[in-house]
Amino acid sequence: MATTSFKGIVESVEISNYGEGLKTGKRQSIVVMVPGWTDSYGEKKGPDEKFQIDQFNDNIDKNPITTNDIGRKIDVEVYLKGREFDRKDGEGKGYSVGMNIKVFKLGDRVRVAADAEDDLPF
Repeated sequence: MATTSFKGIVESVEISNYGEGLKTGKRQSIVVMVPGWTDSYGEKKGPDEKFQIDQFNDNIDKNPITTNDIGRKIDVEVYLKGREFDRKDGEGKGYSVGMNIKVFKLGDRVRVAADAEDDLPF
């Protein structure tokens, strides 16, 4: 199974149930935003990227990420699962990639500069 790692900011966290009958469980979906690249002057040149990463059942309790973690930096390593499927329009094959958490490390909150009133006389 392929793995990769990246750094981003936790944007949202949601827990849901999946499956029916004997094949049921809990899924936690974490949306991670990776800021777009900037040039050497700090001007934004690329769009932000967003990824949904899932963890399931016991891993949710072992490695909790809660709504309190929204806005925190995350360094995450994920398992990649690639799937091939037939397109509904009959025009060949399509491909999808799913990501499940392998390990992660939460960091500090991202600081957002507040609009401060200056006290300059001019």
